[in-house]
Parts: sequence; C-alpha cells; structure tokens
Amino acid sequence: MDLFAGPLAFDLPTCLAVVAIVFAFTFLRYVVISGTYYLVTYRWFREAFRPHKLNPRYPDRKQLLEELSLGTQNLVCFCAFAVLILWLHVEGHTLLYTDVARHGWAWLVLSVPCVLVVQDAYFYWTHRLLHWKPLMRWAHAPHHRFRNPSPFAAFAVHPLEGALEVGFRPLIVCLLPLHPAAIAVLLVATFVINAVGHGGIELFRAGWSRHPVLGLLSSATHHYVHHKYVTANFGLYFAWWDKLMGTEHPKMHEEFEAAAVRPSAAPAPAPLALAVRGSGSGRLFRA
Repeated sequence: MDLFAGPLAFDLPTCLAVVAIVFAFTFLRYVVISGTYYLVTYRWFREAFRPHKLNPRYPDRKQLLEELSLGTQNLVCFCAFAVLILWLHVEGHTLLYTDVARHGWAWLVLSVPCVLVVQDAYFYWTHRLLHWKPLMRWAHAPHHRFRNPSPFAAFAVHPLEGALEVGFRPLIVCLLPLHPAAIAVLLVATFVINAVGHGGIELFRAGWSRHPVLGLLSSATHHYVHHKYVTANFGLYFAWWDKLMGTEHPKMHEEFEAAAVRPSAAPAPAPLALAVRGSGSGRLFRA
C-alpha cells in the first residue's frame, strides 16, 4: 500500500495541518539539536572542548539571542515550501512513495548519500551566488555578521537566503523517488552536520583535512574558515567543490591543525626509560 497515493487534498485544513506539523518539527529539531550540542560543548564540558575551539572567544548572550531570533524567523520558509510540496504531490509531480518494494531496499539506503551529494552541489553554487555583491548585501550579510558562530547559527539566515536553500526540497522530491524513512534520516543528519559545522569546535583528528579521502568531507574548521575569511570554503557537506574550483582557503589546513584532536602521548614506563638512558645513546625513547 502506498500512502502517498491516498486521498490527500490541497485545501485549507490540510495546508494548515502541514504548516503546524512542519513548524513544530522544524523548531524542535532546531532547538533540541543545536541546544544539546551547545550545552555539551559550550557549557557542560567546556574545558574538555576548549582546546578544539577555533575561536577562543565564546559568543555572548546577545549574539545567541540574535541567532535564535533569526533562526526562528527562517522557519517560515520551511512552512511555505512544505505547502508547495503538498501541492506538487497532489498534482502528481513528486516521486514520493512509502512502499519499499516499489524501488527496493538498496535504493532506500543509497538515496540518502545520493541526496547529500546533489544537495551539496546545489548549496555550493547557490552559496557562491549569495556572495554576489547585491545578494550578499541584502540576503547573506545577516548570516555573516556572526563571525564567531555558535550551533544556533545553523538556521540564522535571512528569509531570502532561507528560501533559496530550502528551495532544494521541492526540486529533489520531483527528481528522485524518496521514501519517508530516507527523508527522516536526511532531516536529522543534515541538521546535525549543520549545527556541528557552525559550532566552531573541531572534532576530527589531526591530519584529517589533508587525507585524500577523509579530507573530502567538510568539517567544523571548513565552515568556520568561511565565516572568518568570507571569500572561501563554500561547500556544505563535502570539500570537493572547493578543491575543484580553487575556493579552498590557503590557511584551511593550518586552521584545522591548530584545533584538531590529537591523541595524548603516554609517558614512557620508568624501567624502559632507565634502560635507554643506561645504554649511552644519550636519547630517551618512548614506548
């Protein structure tokens, strides 16, 4: 049975129900994910994460409230595009489905990374468009005033920018067959990546950014460098567009290594140290 083939109607009660559900879910996702990451890294375990803070200064209460205010205003875009998706589906333009057998389990799993790759390309080029001077001034500058962003900056964009970003959703549901389970995973995973990317705390190990494979994934440093220098690092989930188009900042790896996680070196056992010293080599090796 395919629920999306059921009697959905594009009428006022259905639209209001969709708006209420989308607003509640999106607001809770924003507050819970950003709030939890903020509490863990900025409050409860601040000292443990402090060495990995890309900017040693912590945002003040005024900035946090500004981020929350702008982020909450941006939720209007999600509601508007949810209504558009409802209309597209009722008119038969989307490829949404619920019967797994229709496309198989393999596609259900692969559709998640597929959407991430397509969305990353969409974001990279629209992000560069937003840095065009007229759009930068009116649509993107509000987000860039947070030079030292917190996890709450994940949604803190001007509604015009929000509309451009969320505009990806009606496009993708018309281009790719997507199951609600895949959409649910994407909605959670993409926002976690967004909150961590704006958190300003590097979670990856030293050497990650230069790794030929792992270095293709974005990191907190990757997006922090964009906020710090403005004119580079436009990618969202991956760094390959920046590498390919020459828009990766030259100080990217330097900034990353300064905050990256490093395994603590264990001190050498005393007996081994004494034995090495007694060998006359003049050097002390650690086990």
